[in-house]
Amino acid sequence: MNKNNEAFTLIELVMTIVIIVILSSIAAPLYNGYTAKAKYAEGYATISRIIRAEEAYRAEYGNFYIHNYYWQAQIMNDTSDYDP
Repeated sequence: MNKNNEAFTLIELVMTIVIIVILSSIAAPLYNGYTAKAKYAEGYATISRIIRAEEAYRAEYGNFYIHNYYWQAQIMNDTSDYDP
């Protein structure tokens, strides 16, 4: 009787797992590099949006003063109540 054996051997399965592990060990550092570049690009885009918003604010109001900071600076420079 001729038995048709279509199953994988243990050696074939182990070699497949070894190849997958080798490929994943190569891909993992590359993936980490891509994520670092993506975080850098996201930070750069955020800073660019902030710069454009500050430039738009300056174009509209003529200065970069933040109202709360400007108000605090006025209080600190107010010497009308100063009595030596």
